[in-house]
Amino acid sequence: MKARIRGTNIELDVQPFYDETGYFSGFKDGYEYYRAADLVFPETPDWDKTDWSSFRREAAKDILCAMLGSMGALVDADDKRLGEVEVSNAIFLANEFIKQLKEKQK
Repeated sequence: MKARIRGTNIELDVQPFYDETGYFSGFKDGYEYYRAADLVFPETPDWDKTDWSSFRREAAKDILCAMLGSMGALVDADDKRLGEVEVSNAIFLANEFIKQLKEKQK
């Protein structure tokens, strides 16, 4: 059955798991075991909720890495705030990215 790890967009194909006495113990995905509380299923209201805060952090990190990789250097401000401009731009772009994704969902 399809499930998602709570608070993420990671989807899994899980099966119910029963211990040796026959009691339900959780869900299994290959070799990994999950508690029911750690998963969200398509039937639950939380299924379509995206953790935008987590997404924003990951997007800003990835954007910053791409910016630094293409520029090859950081802007050195006069007061030694190395990287402040790049980090600010990465966060701005992550926010804009989320804004446009939310508009397309409507």
